Amino acid sequence: MKPVRFRHRVEYQALRFIESVCRKLPYRQALALAGAIARIMFMLARSRVHVATARILSVLGNTMTPAEARQVAWISLRNMHFNLVDLLRAEPLSDDLLLQRFGTLNVLPEIPRPSTNHTGIILATPHMGSWELAAGLFHHAVMPLFTISAPQHNALVAQYSFTLRLRFGVETLIRGSDMMRTVIRQLRHGKSLAIMPDLRCPEPEIEVPFLGGIANVRRGMALFARLANVPIYPCICIRDGWTRHRIEVHQPILPDKSLDNETDIRRMTAGVLKIMDQAIREHPEQWFWFNKRWVLDPIIQVPHKQQPEKSGTGD
Repeated sequence: MKPVRFRHRVEYQALRFIESVCRKLPYRQALALAGAIARIMFMLARSRVHVATARILSVLGNTMTPAEARQVAWISLRNMHFNLVDLLRAEPLSDDLLLQRFGTLNVLPEIPRPSTNHTGIILATPHMGSWELAAGLFHHAVMPLFTISAPQHNALVAQYSFTLRLRFGVETLIRGSDMMRTVIRQLRHGKSLAIMPDLRCPEPEIEVPFLGGIANVRRGMALFARLANVPIYPCICIRDGWTRHRIEVHQPILPDKSLDNETDIRRMTAGVLKIMDQAIREHPEQWFWFNKRWVLDPIIQVPHKQQPEKSGTGD
């Protein structure tokens, strides 16, 4: 665990206070408060809004004006705050709540339910809609779900976010040295992995086409699928208005053991991101364009230190 600083404690206490307010307010009022905070941030964080708008135009500039791109950026930021409300109000989902949020109990008909000798699946979703609520829905309606998180700077906030996800029933694993074995074991024993592959990996891994450029993303999603021999289901969560949601589940992408490891990993990763690319272009306001790990940023190459040359003469 990373050392806890005074600033981290302040952030943690602020989060707990916001959670208490969100839980006391009716759902719509909590969303309205989050939207007001988002509007203030949108007005004050001009540099970040400018960056997000530029990203939108770089991808969709031939289909929208700068003013329309700025509106997309605003809804994207507001929806992120709405997503935080969904997490802060996390609780075990019920059939009544599913009807309120999704309008139906049969939300994920394309995904097979567990059988007596089942294994898990990988649920791949981008940063769209209320992805936290979508994870809770899957855990309630299909099978136990877990996810993976990198170590965070603020250990208090990170641990608390894991606790909130547990209220949905979703377990969080910390990325580390023994993670591979743990993930494969969980998948082979009937648990499913929720993973969000639409982030830039800081180290060279897998380069695939995405959003009109080349994205360097992690290979873990496809590697887990191949090692555990489980399918990847691309899943898109869309927020309809403020309080309703819908889930789009695409056909599974399966490992192909006739291919070599590297070719198959690249094929599966590219297939998943192609579906996400189309979803983002169709619903750009649903995607989080403000992510600091912008998926199309170039990798910063760290030069290797050169060793001093040894003299071959012995002089």
